[in-house]
Amino acid sequence: AVSFGSKSACRDRLTTAMSCQSTMFPIAVVAVSHEFDIALTPFAWQHAPTTLPHRILFWFHTYFVAAEGVNVHQLPRRDVMSYVLQIWDQPTEIALPTNVEEALSLVDKLLNSTAPQNPIYLSFAQRLTARYPCICSPETKALPKKEWVWGDGPLDGVTTDGAYGISIKSALVNKVKPFVLIEAAALGLNVLDEQSGEVHLSNGTTLSSRTVYARLLDAQEANRRGNYAYAFSEYLEMAQSGVATAQYSLGTMCERGRGIAVDIELAVAWYRKAAEQGNEMAQYWLGFLHHQGRKVKQDYKEALSWFRLAAAQRHAEAERRLGDMYSYGQCVEKDLVEAAKWYKSSAEHGDAAGQLSLGLAYLNGEGVDKDNAEAKKWIRSAAANGDNIAFFTMGRLYLRGQVVPISRVTAHALLYFAAIRTPFFSEDAANLSPPDRLSPEELKAANSLMASMDRAKNPLLALEKKVGRIDQE
Repeated sequence: AVSFGSKSACRDRLTTAMSCQSTMFPIAVVAVSHEFDIALTPFAWQHAPTTLPHRILFWFHTYFVAAEGVNVHQLPRRDVMSYVLQIWDQPTEIALPTNVEEALSLVDKLLNSTAPQNPIYLSFAQRLTARYPCICSPETKALPKKEWVWGDGPLDGVTTDGAYGISIKSALVNKVKPFVLIEAAALGLNVLDEQSGEVHLSNGTTLSSRTVYARLLDAQEANRRGNYAYAFSEYLEMAQSGVATAQYSLGTMCERGRGIAVDIELAVAWYRKAAEQGNEMAQYWLGFLHHQGRKVKQDYKEALSWFRLAAAQRHAEAERRLGDMYSYGQCVEKDLVEAAKWYKSSAEHGDAAGQLSLGLAYLNGEGVDKDNAEAKKWIRSAAANGDNIAFFTMGRLYLRGQVVPISRVTAHALLYFAAIRTPFFSEDAANLSPPDRLSPEELKAANSLMASMDRAKNPLLALEKKVGRIDQE
């Protein structure tokens, strides 16, 4: 089954698409809340030609995946289903296909034509069954059915068609398919995988009907689930074809050692390829690496160049980093006005650290006119966005009574809350507000406030329920 989100959009496309198909697909449309499933009826699964169910799934996937506002995902395959691969030896008089549609058309012609027995198909079958015996063999029959590899048999390579189909048990596809592709390539054979929408050609080229966006989503999900080998291979293929987002993602995998041993030099190379194509994340990260000098040689000039490019695309963190470089005079003349300008841009684009930096600029009158109201507004915004330094900063303000009423209880709660979340602040919190400076009643109230913040999904809201908003008189 294939499930589609965006109900109305899918129905419209389905109506149009089905009217354009020469084959009357036996399907059932099942409404399920905001989604609905399009599934072959049980009769169709049992009685349709071997490749028809997979052709339908393939057609739905390739047709709908490009639809704006339509989310597509294939539901888990049942163990009883088979995964069909079509293998063919390219006719010498015909050029290799250049896209999936051409491959589909060619394989259809080969399957519907009569040809002498091709000895390469015999050799191919022998290679496959040498590792995974045919379903008809005594070795396979002695195994539990869940360990059977092939979906049908005999798997002997005997055919009078121009192409040769093999069937893999769906539950074992991830294990067996790579082996099949290797053996096919060794014999110069081509493989059509309709269910994944891919064609693996004998010259090493892989054709795909999936949109780049769909493949990126697939790779991101695999990476999130820890399937690093698959994510890496997907990103690598797209990166080699020039997809900047894939190049950046591949760089992160090389840097973190996911799907490959940690390789900083290779990571930087992929970041650079993506950055040179205008990918703002890669531009920012190259700037960050060179600015920090932790994994590459520190180079403020290089960092400044990449931060400028990313900031030109409104990358909020890059804008804040530019503000920092102007604030500290790193590779540029120190300029607090220019720093505040970049902090303001970063803050307005949602960067919590940029909001805190802007708040502190207003608090201290650095690069902007001193403005307590703006200072409190932006410091609070940073805390609302989860910046732990902002909570610590608020604690210091309450401790000193700076732009807010002095409150040892509130200060103690904020300082130690920040220390719980970031142990780095523990020593500073203990020095600024040692517990013995508070009365037993104050310490009890402070600990109660701190605990309520720590338990809350929104710590700032928990604080403000007790003491009010910092930006309101």
